[in-house]
Amino acid sequence: MGPPLGGLEVRERAPGAREYRVRGGGGAAARAAGAGALGAGLLALALAPATPLPAGARAGAFLAALAGGAIALEALLSPAAESVVVFSGLGVQLESRGRLGGVRREFLELEQIEAAVINEGVTATAVLPYLCFLVRGSERLSVAFPDLRPGVSLKVLREVRRGVCDALEGVRSPEEQDAAVRSRWPAAPGEGLAAS
Repeated sequence: MGPPLGGLEVRERAPGAREYRVRGGGGAAARAAGAGALGAGLLALALAPATPLPAGARAGAFLAALAGGAIALEALLSPAAESVVVFSGLGVQLESRGRLGGVRREFLELEQIEAAVINEGVTATAVLPYLCFLVRGSERLSVAFPDLRPGVSLKVLREVRRGVCDALEGVRSPEEQDAAVRSRWPAAPGEGLAAS
């Protein structure tokens, strides 16, 4: 069993390639709960022709089967693990491995990375930190660990960012990274960037 969601595994993939991996959590429990609800709902629907069920009970069984199927499907489609792989002198690869075996990759060349930033996403109920990369010539941010919910801990994000910044050090100084961030997101007068 791997570390819980938010736990970090660091390993050397090859000489000069360090992987920072976070495994998705709750997959087995969610699949079991979904399968249970799906099974109970389908059983009730299968028995419905043999035993007369009130319309409300039949609707409840159908909704239980539908909800169970949705929970099980979501658990199967959620990522099993997501990684940031730092290739010394080359760049950073963002990976997402699905529970059904699919792998999605995005490679960012070291010279194109302006900065690695820990940013905050705000929802109605929470403020979630995330690691993103400012890429030269692109308006969109490349986000590390985008599909893990409820998110990755700030402690883990700081460790991964430190590893990325160590790789960037020969290409872009910390001052150049700060300048890149400030050019994209100018601070309000009297405010600075939070240290991470």
